[in-house]
Amino acid sequence: MSAVRRFVLTLLLLFLASPAHAALDKWTLEAMAGTYRVDCAKADGPSVVIEADAFTFVDGTTKVVAKNLESAASWYGQNTPDAEEYRTVILSRENDDPHLLLTLFEDTKGYYLQLGSAHDDAIKTYGASLVGKTFRRCLDSPKPETPKAGAAPAKTATPAVTKPDPTAPTKLAEPDTAGFVEPLESGGAALRMKEKPFREAYAKAMGPFMKHRWLAVLDGPSPAGRTATVAGEERELVAACKAGECAENAMLVAFSAKKKNTVGVARIAGVNELVGAPSPAQAEDLLRLFEETWRPGSIRK
Repeated sequence: MSAVRRFVLTLLLLFLASPAHAALDKWTLEAMAGTYRVDCAKADGPSVVIEADAFTFVDGTTKVVAKNLESAASWYGQNTPDAEEYRTVILSRENDDPHLLLTLFEDTKGYYLQLGSAHDDAIKTYGASLVGKTFRRCLDSPKPETPKAGAAPAKTATPAVTKPDPTAPTKLAEPDTAGFVEPLESGGAALRMKEKPFREAYAKAMGPFMKHRWLAVLDGPSPAGRTATVAGEERELVAACKAGECAENAMLVAFSAKKKNTVGVARIAGVNELVGAPSPAQAEDLLRLFEETWRPGSIRK
């Protein structure tokens, strides 16, 4: 690697290693915003509303508005919850310090959350009975207008809306496999997410990118796992892409069980990101391995 290229790469690594302070992005808002309640049938019960610039907790006369939001895979070095349904944390900052937390999960019924705080004052803020409770995202429907007296009945009835079966398996789009180095299979990398050591190291490396569902679940097409030398060290390679969009959305990470850490490359919407703060030597090998795995010649250096 030339001295100029190494210098530029080092600057990039320092930038990527710095903590992100961006507000919630469009994807997070579209996927997770809305009203969450302990009981969706009780509109006046405890609730959390996630909006573009704040989330609001309401319980009777108690109302807490948390602003300066961002999302992260985990915070303060805490382990990610031991659950496959875990997605991300939405946190509020006060004076650049993480304060109130919402831990987001997803199952076959949709998103749900739990309340928390980075300073162990969640009980004081939310109440002991609500910490750890499940707040399910509610699909509120507008109330029908009351017909005026003497109004003629509607000539046609509104057709009923058939709700999708939440237990039905999700059908993945067909992967765009042409030109790949080896055959792909759906969900191969997802098996590694069942292993806690890998899952925790992977989530820490991906950080805020875990908000992308395909990166959080790894249920898209993936090549067979293998080992490779990364900066003189043998590591396990895990790769996967987003079903139907492998050319623009793919990742490759190198996991060390001994060091309990992961470094890699994530290509998101056609833009490559180094994850896990790899060293310049690791980054050079990772870029090469990524290029070998996902459409040789397509990576932007």
